[in-house]
Amino acid sequence: MAYETFRLGSHLLSSRGTTPQIRCGPQRICFNKAATALLDKSRVILLWDREAGRFAVQPTDDKSGYPLTKNKTISQSCITCTAFLRATGLAELGIVEATWDANRSLLEWTSTEIIEGEK
Repeated sequence: MAYETFRLGSHLLSSRGTTPQIRCGPQRICFNKAATALLDKSRVILLWDREAGRFAVQPTDDKSGYPLTKNKTISQSCITCTAFLRATGLAELGIVEATWDANRSLLEWTSTEIIEGEK
């Protein structure tokens, strides 16, 4: 088995960039500062287009949405959604760039836009 290289900070989301980034792990989806700024509600709805391999989050205040937890400096936010991650195969995906659709208030990404992580 080949070695996988980890460098200091390489597994972290960029908090300085202006491009929204998402990190999918085994239990949570985390959003960098740029993505967090776009998610301006207390909760999000998760969306999955299975055929197109696209995913999205939509900010909402609806109680049926997943609670969005922001850190104290608002440089990152996360949602806990283990069942969604397992069902979609996104668990351990890694870091991906996302795009903002202002007309539909959707932060969108595909599993093929991986920056770092499983490929």
